[in-house]
Formats: sequence, C-alpha cells, structure tokens
Amino acid sequence: MALRSNWPPSPPELNPIENVWHMLKVRLRKRISSLEKRSPNVEELVEAAQAEWERLDWGVVDRMIENMGKRIQKGIKR
Repeated sequence: MALRSNWPPSPPELNPIENVWHMLKVRLRKRISSLEKRSPNVEELVEAAQAEWERLDWGVVDRMIENMGKRIQKGIKR
C-alpha cells in the first residue's frame, strides 16, 4: 500500500531555481551544440558552466522572484 502525502508536489514553475537551471542548460546546450565545441573533459565543462552562469540575465531571475506571490496564488487556484 502506497502512502499518500497531504503535502502537494512542488511544481517547477513555483521554484525560481528550477527556471534558472533550465536557462543555464539551454545556454550550455547552445554552447556545446557542435562536436568541435564540446568539452573533452569535466574541467572544461565546469568552466563552461561557470562562464554561462556569469552571463545569465539576473534581471529575469529577479523578476521571477518578485512575482512569486502571483505564481503562488495561481498555484492555489489550480
């Protein structure tokens, strides 16, 4: 018998960090889309991830956080 939780699942749209991770993944995929751009080792991949992290649009992230109240209200209505 599976236990049912009374706690609702945490949808990614209610967690800004999930959206930030998505933004980072998209940037990394674009960066390493061709074989000649792919990092041959973990260190280069980490460096690429750090560089793309620095290039993220933090204004977008700030707006996501500022709009949390609205997003939570929409989730409650659902």
